[in-house]
Amino acid sequence: MPSYDYSCDSCGFKFRISHSITNKLTDCTECSVTGSLVRYTQSSNFTTFFDKSKNRNVGEVVKESIEQFKSDLEEQKKETINRNFDD
Repeated sequence: MPSYDYSCDSCGFKFRISHSITNKLTDCTECSVTGSLVRYTQSSNFTTFFDKSKNRNVGEVVKESIEQFKSDLEEQKKETINRNFDD
């Protein structure tokens, strides 16, 4: 299952969650504002990450992003394997 990054426009709460591509969260659980969540795609997430890292070496930013992607992928593989064994 893919992971998505969300941010609340109202309170600024940020989190990552795995769910089906057809699901989309809209209401913040922290401040209870309806329709305040924004879901970031992989490309916009990278852009957001890059913008926050302007004072860093671009190579460091790219390397860190790749390592995070690898880590997320390994976690998803483990979840899939465990789910298959449970069936």
